[in-house]
Amino acid sequence: MTARPVVALWVVGWVVVAVAGATLAWGVISRAGGGVSGGLDTVSEPPGVARTPTDTATDTATGRTRSPSPTTAAPSPSSGDGGSTETPVSRTWQGQAGVVSASCRGGAITLDSAIAYSGYLLERDDVGPDRVRVEFETDDSRIRVEAECVDGEPVFSEDRSGEG
Repeated sequence: MTARPVVALWVVGWVVVAVAGATLAWGVISRAGGGVSGGLDTVSEPPGVARTPTDTATDTATGRTRSPSPTTAAPSPSSGDGGSTETPVSRTWQGQAGVVSASCRGGAITLDSAIAYSGYLLERDDVGPDRVRVEFETDDSRIRVEAECVDGEPVFSEDRSGEG
């Protein structure tokens, strides 16, 4: 008759250890998982960038990169020779899909930053020096933004396709 209480104690002990171990494991996994994504699954807009009411806070695909806030600088006097001593002139394009910032130094253009709003994938097709081309895509639309230096300043154009 003493065997039953011993077996019961072993079973209760095993259940307590199993529950405690599972709880500890799930706690560790939960904390580690929160730190692994580091916010890469969502893209937030930089300070000062207004969102339109049609933008939604849906998850974005992994692989998107967040860039520093784009800035717009006033043109500065330059020597006109296209040399590297010129101060770059920056301009920014903003649309429903995101923000693109580029700088011209003489005739060479450079992509400063590209930020996709939530719900859009971002692809950097060309980052200079002849032109900048960035595409924002969803399942049913594509917005291509291009920029070239004209008179030492970035000039943007956009092409939309698949929107209805």
